[in-house]
Amino acid sequence: MLNEVVIDTWLDDTVAIAPQVRRILRERIVKNDLPPGSKLSEAEIAKSYGISRQPVREAFIKLAEDGYYDGIKFHRTIPGFMIQGGCPNTKDDSKAHLWGTGGPGWNVDAEFNDVHHERGILSAARSNDPNSAGSQFFLCHGDAGFLDRQYTVYGRMVEGDEALDAIANAPCKPGGEGSTPVEPATIVKVTIERPE
Repeated sequence: MLNEVVIDTWLDDTVAIAPQVRRILRERIVKNDLPPGSKLSEAEIAKSYGISRQPVREAFIKLAEDGYYDGIKFHRTIPGFMIQGGCPNTKDDSKAHLWGTGGPGWNVDAEFNDVHHERGILSAARSNDPNSAGSQFFLCHGDAGFLDRQYTVYGRMVEGDEALDAIANAPCKPGGEGSTPVEPATIVKVTIERPE
């Protein structure tokens, strides 16, 4: 479907904790530290070891469920690199000079991980301060490995290549880095589907 991008935000397999949890689980199995027939989910293991449940991802989900992203535009698009959205200022065309500067009024600390920034990766946008992520995000249109371990990855596109290409390749206005779309794509609704 051209007008839809589907993202997996790892609701049941959080990127930031999965490698740590798998290491802990392997260690417990090797040490025979698990009762016979026991089945622990990664979330249960993470909780028992006090490992983070990735607040960046949880913030995105909360904002989406609250309707925060409805009507927000993709204000920055660079073909072969990424499309960026999540700035509330984009809901008002008279604030175009402020596009890319808005947020929810709070920040989330960086949670860098080893996931490679490649086509379809969803990552938290931020300023020069690593702990300045808020509501803004970007979806990689191409390989962007130079961002690895500097931005928080919290999802991966599983459907929507046509929509991603259409948004990324739309004409942009001249000036600056040339990344402001002439007619920005607007997010109609972000819906969260939780696994049953």
